[in-house]
Amino acid sequence: MFKSVFATRCAAALLVGTMFASAGASVAQAATMVRDFAVPAGPALASVPQFARQAGIQILMSADAAQGVRTRAVKGSHKARSGLERMLSGTGLRIASWNGDVVTLAVEEPATARGDDQQDARNVGSEEILVIGITSPFRSKGNSTTIVESVVYDDVETLTADGSIAGLLTQLPGISTVEDGEYPRYVTVRGISPDLNHTTIDGLTLATVGESGAGTRRVNLQLLPSDLSGRVDLFKTFTAEQDGGAIGGAINIVTRSAFDKRAQDLFLDVYGLYRTMEGEGGSNSYGEPRKHWGYGVKGNYATRFGANEEFGVIVSGRYESTPRNFSQNWQNTKRFFTDDNRPIARPDPELGWNGRALPGNFGYGTYADVSDTYGGSAKLEYRAADDSVQASVIAYDYVRRQDQSTNINYVDTANWVEDQTPTSGRMRISQLVENYRHNQYRRENRGILTNAAFEVGDTRVTARTGLTEETFRDWEPYVSILTNPTGYYLTYDAPEGEIPTLRGIDDPSVLLSAPYRMNAQRDVYSNARQRVFNTRMDVFRNVERGSRGLGYVTGWEFRRLDMRKNIDRVDRSVSGTINDYIYDANYKPPQSPHSYAWLDFNRYYDERWNSFPINQSASRHNSLASDYRYQEDLFTGYLSLHYNMPNTTIVGGVRYENVSFTGTTPVITSGSATGEFTRNEGNYDYFLPSLNIVHRLDNTNIRLSYSQTLGRPTPNSIAAAESTTCGDSGEGGVECTITRGNPDLKPRRSRNLDATVEHYYSGVNGMLLLGYFHKKISDDIFTLRQETVIDGDLYAIRQPLNAADSQIQGVEFAWVHRSLPVPVADHMVDLSFNLSRMWGKMNYVTDAGARELNRLESQPKWIGNISATYRIPAVNGGVRLNANYRDRFLSGIGANPWQDLSADSLTTVNLAAWHDVTKNVLFKYEWNNLFDNQPQFRAGENDDWVRQKNDYGSALFFHAIMKF
Repeated sequence: MFKSVFATRCAAALLVGTMFASAGASVAQAATMVRDFAVPAGPALASVPQFARQAGIQILMSADAAQGVRTRAVKGSHKARSGLERMLSGTGLRIASWNGDVVTLAVEEPATARGDDQQDARNVGSEEILVIGITSPFRSKGNSTTIVESVVYDDVETLTADGSIAGLLTQLPGISTVEDGEYPRYVTVRGISPDLNHTTIDGLTLATVGESGAGTRRVNLQLLPSDLSGRVDLFKTFTAEQDGGAIGGAINIVTRSAFDKRAQDLFLDVYGLYRTMEGEGGSNSYGEPRKHWGYGVKGNYATRFGANEEFGVIVSGRYESTPRNFSQNWQNTKRFFTDDNRPIARPDPELGWNGRALPGNFGYGTYADVSDTYGGSAKLEYRAADDSVQASVIAYDYVRRQDQSTNINYVDTANWVEDQTPTSGRMRISQLVENYRHNQYRRENRGILTNAAFEVGDTRVTARTGLTEETFRDWEPYVSILTNPTGYYLTYDAPEGEIPTLRGIDDPSVLLSAPYRMNAQRDVYSNARQRVFNTRMDVFRNVERGSRGLGYVTGWEFRRLDMRKNIDRVDRSVSGTINDYIYDANYKPPQSPHSYAWLDFNRYYDERWNSFPINQSASRHNSLASDYRYQEDLFTGYLSLHYNMPNTTIVGGVRYENVSFTGTTPVITSGSATGEFTRNEGNYDYFLPSLNIVHRLDNTNIRLSYSQTLGRPTPNSIAAAESTTCGDSGEGGVECTITRGNPDLKPRRSRNLDATVEHYYSGVNGMLLLGYFHKKISDDIFTLRQETVIDGDLYAIRQPLNAADSQIQGVEFAWVHRSLPVPVADHMVDLSFNLSRMWGKMNYVTDAGARELNRLESQPKWIGNISATYRIPAVNGGVRLNANYRDRFLSGIGANPWQDLSADSLTTVNLAAWHDVTKNVLFKYEWNNLFDNQPQFRAGENDDWVRQKNDYGSALFFHAIMKF
């Protein structure tokens, strides 16, 4: 049972606008369906919710009208309507309306008291409305004093592509993601970096170690499954109650509740999956490879108990094992020439550049990957019959393991070309490289959270405390071999707008016959952990929707973040030839005419791995240089004043944040780690004001917002001396990334302006939204990126710096219409569409001079999402088509403009269908990435050249779902 206060009858009705499970049912179906009831006589505040759960409906009633009312018992088999009428008989309550699965109760009154004397619909919201049953995203949006978007999880209808919190959020306006291959991993809100979001679970901060333990603030929402949530709220504007470290958005995962009607008593989903990408098949895998088939199971169980069902328990769990073979085709470097084939250092017309970017190498990555994800949650709740006291404790733990074997081959070119045309040419081969790497990534996020709330009169007090932890571990054995043949040439094709392809090597026998020698060998053991302890208390008085006059929210919060990273690395001094251990895999990577020399890793590891001496100095430096610890303490207090008028709410407040931090960093002298550590301490504090105004005109809400927020530097930006990440770095086109810290960074400061109009129409079913936002960010932090070759691999070197300033503005549009009738029986269609357009600007200064960019890092120009669901009530089924579009965005700022990196635009289309087989069994079918669109990456000041193309294939799923 949820309690809310509304200002209009229309707004109350909007609460059912997105009831997924019953959107296609007719009035007659819900009212006349015969069900078994066991509702004892008792207070209406307890018995009406119990009846709603057993009937599978949603009931709205006035809290005042229900006070002191006792209902009759209802037992045995009854039609829902007759059973409810029986229970209400003689109580003074009546059924005012019955629309589908939504029932409104009212106090019985003489006929003369109705009609012309009814209250104006805009003023009904002065009552408390108890909402019993299915929640709705419209409820969060319509009632909020800020701009909030919500997405609800549904056991059946949520697609597997939306199976993580990150995937679920892509349905909302202004949301794009940074992907882990084809999986959404980090969420970008309105083009702002994922590091500038603040993510909570039930209002408490989530721990994160960032990318592979890199120590950023972005939360890996790929790791958390969407079935952990009942819904996810995304706040785009801010009041003083919310954390000040959110320039992008504040994401809150609202965990499932046993008191939520959507929490089935028992739900079980067993599924198989087929991935279309086969790859090489894993002949060189260090582990057990698979080609196409995977499987999984997930489920949840909920129950309520106690004299008035005031206690609830909900548990959930999941396991999935899937192959994830994929390929990458990249060109790490470009070469530039004049019309007479003279090489030049950069694409500069003043140097005579002919306008063409030639391949500096051809790189092919072949990945054999098996991923296992597992975990679950358990939640115990108490909720008094009148909601005056609530308490809960939840524990969760989710793990993702990847066993990944990688062969990477490079064909490097010399700075020489002949027969050059706009679409082809001939170049000399300078080097052939084979790198092998095996990773055993293990990511885990877990936590325990408590929440208690009680009411005294019109004052509500909440107390929340939690501890969350995220860890990352990996063991990476790595070996590199290379050869430098002379007198060998290749030809290439360069189709306009595509990545250049290798047409052929004049004598391909060189790929296996050339004398390969040892280049590098190492073992890297990575460990990172972040713990966040968070406690807060909040007091609310006279701030519910429908309140009048002055109210307030005040509270305090303490949070301690403890981040540690430890690298142990063993480097070997290698020498000699290695041809006895190479073989021809007879596998041609995509867009390659040849197969390449692969090192037989399993035989090499068993026979030769420990034969080379350890390079003690390199091992010591590389082990110590990446280690650090970062501790951050935040204490905050806030006051938010709410002034409620019949149609207008004004919320003004101020938040005080005091942050102190200590970074423990290795000392590096003359390029070597000494084994000593230095402590960098600092602190900052800010007063952050905010003002939000909501004005309601019948079915329209107008929102205006101003706030100041911060972007705190990431732990690694302050504390890390040097950190190296390989393979899973997220840097398109490079094998490894070296990240260096900057203890002198200042926090970003943002001034945020927002204006939004929401219009609700067609009863409970429709919404239109148009909004504008503007953010001016001072002391913005950007990451300067340079590239260098180390041991035959291309490394990206990244260091954060404060920019002079940046700004972003944009327009958002959203349209939702549910239950549109179609001329086929009682079939209906749900439609939703959203589109965002953003403009950004960044100014920064480096040693190379000043530069202005017309976009921010991670900011696309356009983001769009469209979804259509065709519902067939006769089989409790439907068909859903969902499409997401994300425009290209800047992913890395180069030391020179032509070295800028970007991710290309991407459209993903997913299709699903489901239907009942029996009363308790349902089948579901899915095709993810229907049109097999794959990510690409570009380079250049204006995204001039394609530098990388990945291929993950698509995936098909079959689910057998059981509900009891």
